[in-house]
Amino acid sequence: HQLAVLYAASAKEESTALLPLASSAALETSLGGGTSTVGTASGGNWWESKRLYIPNNMQAAHYWFEAGYYRTSCEVSVGTDGQLTIGIRKKKTQNGDWTCLDNWKLEYYGGTVMVTSITIPSTLEVELGSSTQIVPTYKPSNALFKKASWTSSDESVATVDDQGTVTTHHAGQTVITATTVDGSNLSSECLLTVTFNGAKAGQVVFNEVMSANVDMFVDPSWNYGGFVELYNPTYKDVSIGTYWLSDDSQNLRMARIPISVGKVPARGFRVLWFDHKETRKDIGENWENTQIDMKLDCDGDTIFLSDDAGNHTECPLYDRSPPGIDGNGNVRKHPDDLLKHRSDAPPFLLRTHGHRPRPCRTGTDVNHGRPL
Repeated sequence: HQLAVLYAASAKEESTALLPLASSAALETSLGGGTSTVGTASGGNWWESKRLYIPNNMQAAHYWFEAGYYRTSCEVSVGTDGQLTIGIRKKKTQNGDWTCLDNWKLEYYGGTVMVTSITIPSTLEVELGSSTQIVPTYKPSNALFKKASWTSSDESVATVDDQGTVTTHHAGQTVITATTVDGSNLSSECLLTVTFNGAKAGQVVFNEVMSANVDMFVDPSWNYGGFVELYNPTYKDVSIGTYWLSDDSQNLRMARIPISVGKVPARGFRVLWFDHKETRKDIGENWENTQIDMKLDCDGDTIFLSDDAGNHTECPLYDRSPPGIDGNGNVRKHPDDLLKHRSDAPPFLLRTHGHRPRPCRTGTDVNHGRPL
């Protein structure tokens, strides 16, 4: 036997069984895969002796397992708490020792108590971009199989996994259904409403724009990319995931903000990165979700942030040209003198100018409550 045991432990007792050595199923003919030879099978005469084969890699172990060799089992009584732990334990370390395991099987001996009732909340409201787990209540409490299968009637709104964890994708409603798997075929439904607390005009402002980040800040893709920093001056988190960014007033849907961007925290900031959506894809989904699929104009432009409906509402327009002479030789006014309102503007608008790359700041001065 190996220096390893199969064990099963409950609140009542623990049972163990030694795992057999590979040599316990040494065969005259290999079943396939990588093997080693051990000992001999003696015939009537010395010249009739044969080498015996044992598995020596995972492929060979599979063939021996399929042929029914190396089966190990143990039995244990489970306590009233229903808890059972199964595993493999090494008693001692030995050089060159290895163990291959496969085909686990758990058998229950005793009567089956069926589920007579399964209940999940009849209604549930979840904010877009978040996830939640729905936990069923089963009756009776000693039912053997307290497990359910899960479905969503509209997976474009939300999906649900086999643990009842709901992931939201779009604002709307869907019916989440949990169905027992013990053969009783009982089910319970929950009307899930996915809400979107989207930012409104004035709730989010452009705090900083870097359109030509040549050598100052490294983005999550390990490149120097342009960025926009948003600020939420309110005392409530606001969502911007699924909103749109654009520098074209005739096409407000140039680039969708990934839902994973989530919220701009109350009195806090959120940075959106640009320019490198298509590079370094090997970094993976988490990095992809930090990049906006558009590029910022280094010469300055107008940036729009709008919702799916493209709502136009009265909002401030900040012209960020600093005092001085612009690229056309015109005298610039101070930004405070250029503050104005437009009823035809999208909810959030920032206009940047400049004949050379530079960061531009706009927003609200928290201490003094005036445009920066």
